[in-house]
Amino acid sequence: MAKKKLTFLTLGSDSFLRDIILSLRRDYEIKIFQNGTEKELKQLLHDTDIAWFEFCDQLIGQVSKSPQLCKYIVRLHSYEMFTDLPKQVNWNEIDKLVFVNEVVHDYTMQKFQIRPDICEIVHNGVNCDKFQIPKNKSFNKKVAFVGYMNYKKGPQMLIEACRAIYEHDPEYTFHVAGAHQDERIHLYFQTMENQLPFKINFDGWVNDVPKYLEDKDFVISSSLFESFQYSIAEGMAQGCIPLVHCWVGSNMFYPKEYIFSSPEKCVEIVKNFEAAKDKDAEREKVRKHIVDNFSLDKQINQIKSLLESL
Repeated sequence: MAKKKLTFLTLGSDSFLRDIILSLRRDYEIKIFQNGTEKELKQLLHDTDIAWFEFCDQLIGQVSKSPQLCKYIVRLHSYEMFTDLPKQVNWNEIDKLVFVNEVVHDYTMQKFQIRPDICEIVHNGVNCDKFQIPKNKSFNKKVAFVGYMNYKKGPQMLIEACRAIYEHDPEYTFHVAGAHQDERIHLYFQTMENQLPFKINFDGWVNDVPKYLEDKDFVISSSLFESFQYSIAEGMAQGCIPLVHCWVGSNMFYPKEYIFSSPEKCVEIVKNFEAAKDKDAEREKVRKHIVDNFSLDKQINQIKSLLESL
């Protein structure tokens, strides 16, 4: 029996798709479209069975204005709901709209006229085989931030949380694996470096995140808003204790004992881990939370069910 043809279309990053594509290759004939002419796009849609549009962006807005050529799935992450992009889509031409969490679903549905019957919620998943707790891991007093640095990541809260941890214990060190996306914030960090009594180590973009996290004890999120935040979930799968600023919906993904609303509360989480008699057990606990609730396998099973329903 011939495999169904599944095409993934994205004008932006494909980082959210890589594990999904690898997991579906056995069951589907997969193609990827990231750029090309309008003629090439139309031919691709004509030749495939299902088209997965990774973002609710200009691409699906354009495609939905023409007669439907195959089954269309759109996945909406979070940034799109703060724009007018969903208004550009003819939702009558869409078979499924996938949201990555309940908050994004509810907020988007309040703002835009979208048919509720096409909506599905499929949480993100972590490849837990890729992230493992290192054997005989020691306590190194290292706090890591992983990802792009921009206004959404709450750079001021990040600095103040690090300051509070440092004032609690100057032996702590702070490490950023990522890249600046905003020149203003880059300048802000350069200025603050001369004002802080501690150093924030910028290690640049890191391709091997599991290796980078091996000697880190905590992974921190200071964001204003996230739809999931892979860096926290992946850090937990690696046994890092999460320090999560209370963006809306964070308590749907992460246990409340790891969520902070102030630098002082962040330090309390650090102190609780310091006081733990069995730190390995604490590391296993945070990893288990991701394995049980947000594994890649669970996400793929939901996606397969969604595809089969078409």
